[in-house]
Amino acid sequence: LERSLNRCYFDYDNDNEKKVFIGTIVISSLTFSSIFLFLLFIFSDFIGLIFKSIPFYPYYFFCLTTLYLSTLYNITIIYFRITEQSKKFVIMSMFYLLLNSTLVIYFVVILKNGAEGKLTGNLLANMVFIPISFIILRGNVIYKFNKKMFQNAIFYSLPIIPSLLAAFITNISDRVFVEKILDLSALGIYSMGYQIAGVIPILGAAFYGAYNPMF
Repeated sequence: LERSLNRCYFDYDNDNEKKVFIGTIVISSLTFSSIFLFLLFIFSDFIGLIFKSIPFYPYYFFCLTTLYLSTLYNITIIYFRITEQSKKFVIMSMFYLLLNSTLVIYFVVILKNGAEGKLTGNLLANMVFIPISFIILRGNVIYKFNKKMFQNAIFYSLPIIPSLLAAFITNISDRVFVEKILDLSALGIYSMGYQIAGVIPILGAAFYGAYNPMF
């Protein structure tokens, strides 16, 4: 649904319709996220089978909750992008990066909480940005659910889901194999190398993110 903002936002001519559309996306995204989060917690035993050596609590719990809390931040960032507010986009992105990195360093380096500390830092950073995102969107969103706008967003978004799932499975499968065949230590080293190599896709994603609204 968030991805539909990049395309469907430009189907509406006046500011009022655009505000209602963003409000519809916020309401529907939070609703679906809440439902899926609840289901993932209910079926936590099955989710934990992905990496058997990693317990669901606190690791999966922190990861899933962080993703849930990041929904509003992601919509805010996309809003800045589609409205070409580059300065606000950069300021918010940098503030998020600085806060998230500071919290992670504090919990991992100072408090020696390891992987749990890293996830705690991510979780707290996203908690801080919930009210910030609400404040930023306050004057630019009408929190009203429009069925037709929701249908347009769904019709655009649904075909994207298979490719996203395929990309997710492809992206995580190598790490699943490493963890099952070797151990978590080897997985950590592998993931570190993966992060370093990830610099190249980030550059491509940055260009795509800037060019897409203009297109």
